[in-house]
Amino acid sequence: MRNNTPIIFDVPPTFKVEAIVGQGAYGAVCKAEFCGDLVALKKIPHYSKSEDSARRVLREVEILQKLQFCEQVVGCRLFFRPVSKEKDVYVAMDYVTSDLSSVIKNTTIQLDENIIRYITCQLLLAIRALHRCCVLHRDVSTRNILVQSNSQIFLCDFGLSRFFDPDEQLSFGVVTQWYRAPEIILDAEYSYPSDVWSVGVILGELLLRRHLFPGKANDSANQLNLIFHLVGTPPPGCSTRAARSSGRV
Repeated sequence: MRNNTPIIFDVPPTFKVEAIVGQGAYGAVCKAEFCGDLVALKKIPHYSKSEDSARRVLREVEILQKLQFCEQVVGCRLFFRPVSKEKDVYVAMDYVTSDLSSVIKNTTIQLDENIIRYITCQLLLAIRALHRCCVLHRDVSTRNILVQSNSQIFLCDFGLSRFFDPDEQLSFGVVTQWYRAPEIILDAEYSYPSDVWSVGVILGELLLRRHLFPGKANDSANQLNLIFHLVGTPPPGCSTRAARSSGRV
């Protein structure tokens, strides 16, 4: 059953909340005015309800702060907890009006070769910055790429991101399904190339102006079949190695 409880942003009077612009599993985002500027204010409720939840939120904030040197990562203004309800945490970021998914769907917006090259180059610069800081984004998709009218992009939503340690087991089921690399679909070991795969899928969508691998929801076999149909099947032994790495053989 859908929860119709209104979302309340318990913020200082320096913030003037205007409208809810997004909502997901890990919180909600509103458009707000702050010190004369528009910001995207992300509310993460009950961040301390479990150790895993608290760790995830703190990691997201730490990664955002660490990447502020990168022009292609969304700007983070500040984060805070309200006095009245310390179980919530808020992150104020630069507000950008559109995302790449909306741009691709809007046929009145021209996407010529130069614009596609410019967007892709910026996205690769963002991914390079993340990987040089040992960060995996793990959800690079058109909805998580903000776009200004001059085609400047900003990578956002680091809720699934984490620092990469080759000695630690990474969780599966990450990345929006249509942008998910085959090794993640197969529950095999993965690392930095999984983010690059997502960039490749996005490049295809920019060129075609449609989804490249629109698989059926929660259907891994269908998702893999779409990939294999377009790029070919993996070499012999590849699926066996993937199964071994996930402990299924």
